Amino acid sequence: MPYPGNADGRGYILLPRANEDPDPLLNNGKLYSKIEGGVTQLYYQNDAGAVVQLTPVGGGGGSAMSQVTGSTEEELDTINTEQRVGGFAFDPSLVGDASVTFRAVSLFNTADVSGSLEIRLYDMGPGTGAFFAPELRASLVVAYANVGKSYITNQLLSAVFAPGINMNEIHNTMRVYELRAYLNTSDVAALGLISWGGLLVI
Repeated sequence: MPYPGNADGRGYILLPRANEDPDPLLNNGKLYSKIEGGVTQLYYQNDAGAVVQLTPVGGGGGSAMSQVTGSTEEELDTINTEQRVGGFAFDPSLVGDASVTFRAVSLFNTADVSGSLEIRLYDMGPGTGAFFAPELRASLVVAYANVGKSYITNQLLSAVFAPGINMNEIHNTMRVYELRAYLNTSDVAALGLISWGGLLVI
C-alpha cells in the first residue's frame, strides 16, 4: 500500500500524529505517532490494547521509555466519589527487567480548598473468564496545597505473582487496569483536572 511521504523518493514513511491512542483491533498491531512532552513520538499497540512508546530510545543501548495511557485531559467535578478516568491493558512480562511506575501528570485544582486529589489504580482482572471484583493496587495522593498545572507524581510498582491490596504491586501477567480519581474534600467548589495518568516503563 502507498504511504504518505514515499512519493518524493526520500525513502521515509510519514505517520500523521494521532491525538490519542487508537482502539485495539483483534489479531492486529498498530504503529503510530503521538505527541508526548511537546514532541511527536513513535508508539506500538498490540491487539490487547497495551501500548509501548518506542522513542526516544534510552542511551547506551538501554530500553525505550513507554507509556500506557489511562486518561487524557479529564475534568473531575464530584467530591468524595470515585470517578473513572481511563483504562488499559498491561503485561509486565513484555518489558523484562524494566521498571514500572504509576504516574499522574498535570494534576490541577481550581479552588483554594483543603483536602487531596487521589488517583487510584484498580486491577480489573485478566479480561477473560469469570467476573473479577476490582482490586485496588496503588494510589497517588496529592494535597491540594501542592497541586499545580505542572505537577507530576510517581509511585514505583513491583510485578509479582500475588499482588496485595493497595501495596504498590501489580500482577506479573496480562491484566486490565482502570484509573479512578477521588476528590477528597468537603468543599463543593473543588474541581480537579488530570491531563495524563497511567504506567511508565523505563
